[in-house]
This record gives sequence, C-alpha cells and structure tokens, in this order.
Amino acid sequence: HDLDPHDAGALFLIYWRLYTGIISRLVSGFVTLSPSTIALARAHFPALAEKLGIFVWHPTFNVKRGSMRGQQWRERHGISSDMNLLAFIGAIKGYKGIEELVSSFTATSDQKLRLVIAGQISNPTDFKNLSNAKEIDDRILLEIKFLTDDEFEEIALAADQIVLPFKKILHSGSLVYALSCGKPVLTPEEPFAKDYQSQVGKHWIKTYTRPLSAETLSAAINPPEKSLDLDFLSITASGRKLKDFYMQIMNREDTAKGT
Repeated sequence: HDLDPHDAGALFLIYWRLYTGIISRLVSGFVTLSPSTIALARAHFPALAEKLGIFVWHPTFNVKRGSMRGQQWRERHGISSDMNLLAFIGAIKGYKGIEELVSSFTATSDQKLRLVIAGQISNPTDFKNLSNAKEIDDRILLEIKFLTDDEFEEIALAADQIVLPFKKILHSGSLVYALSCGKPVLTPEEPFAKDYQSQVGKHWIKTYTRPLSAETLSAAINPPEKSLDLDFLSITASGRKLKDFYMQIMNREDTAKGT
C-alpha cells in the first residue's frame, strides 16, 4: 500500500528497510493499486525487478449516497446551500499536509467558503497550532475526535469537495472513498491520483503541483460537469484478475521446478 511507514522515525526505518529487503526477495509476485505504482514499487524495492507484478483498482466503498444525512449535517453546522464546503476527513498525521491546508485556506477571501477538518490527532504535539485555526478564521470547523463510520460518512456526504493535501503518498483509500461518496477530490499530482484521474476525468480528480495555494483551493470549488462512472473499480473484475495472476505465479514456479 505504501513504500515506507508514514511518519516513521529514523531507527524504525532502518529495521523496516531491512525487513522489506528480505521480504521482497522471498515473494513470487506483488500487487499494487494502480498501473503507475508497479514501476514505483520496483524502483523502491530492487528485488522486485525480476518478480511478477500486477495492479488492481482499489474497490469502491459501500456508502449510502442517497441519504439526507449530509444535508442534515450541514444544517446542524450552519452551512447553507450557497456555501462551498471543503473537507478533510480522517486520521490527522504529519504526512497529510493539514497545516498547509489551513494556511492556504486562511489566505482565501471567499466568505462563502468553509473548511471542515475532522478526525483524530495521532500526535498532539505535532499539531499544537491546529486548535487555534478556528480563532484565526471562523470559516473553519474542527471536529477533532475519533470518528465512527457513520460520522465519517455524513461529513463526506455534506462536503462539496474533499481535499487530500498529502505530502507523500503511494496509494490512497481516502481518494476512492471520496469518489464512492460522489465527491470530487483535490490532491497533489501523484502517479496514483493521475491514474484515477485518467479514468474519471479532471473534473472529479483535480490535481496540483505542491505547495497547495489559496488560488488552487479557490479554483477547485467548481462542481463537476460530467457524471461519475466507477464501473472500472469492479471488485468482481479485480477478483478475476487476481485469480489469473495467482495461477500465472503457480505455473511459473511449477515450470521452474520442472513439474
């Protein structure tokens, strides 16, 4: 899913890279979640260069898109229909670029723009300034807590746009979750995001070159003009593809053994 653990310390990374170096030599094949990340995995783990590799699309999430819970959440928080709500939802960690998001948002001038940041902070000392965000800009809403599945879903359904300002990422389930909710995504221009963008279009996945700017945020609020088709994420098609890949590996190993 990722090349290295997020926010890992230097000592842990030493052990991690030793571990993954051994594992990458032992495996017969590997799977990534988009076409472009196969090459990235091989470049990061040299032992995978001669191993079979394949990608399958990340499947969609089961979201009740037709419910009124998103609208009800907006009403409870005073977000009117003429306001544009940007949302970051999920565990708040250093690699996710939350402080850059807040800084960029506070530099915007649109008084109809709102930002909600919702999720649990893993390391409070890393985000000592986040609690002051609402005091700096009253257009910011904070729900800093552990979110249940229902709370997570209703905030996503309430949003007009999901913002994922990752500093570094290989794959992102959050991006697929946003699409599953029928929400456009703003995220850095990474190979994974570009692969999905090629399937759904630039109106659903909007990418930018870091750093995130106020201009980028403001320009991203236009709603998509085309409908969203996620048929390519079919878990049935991915299952068949994985089965064929597994059989390919088995046949290759049988041939190598001379059986």
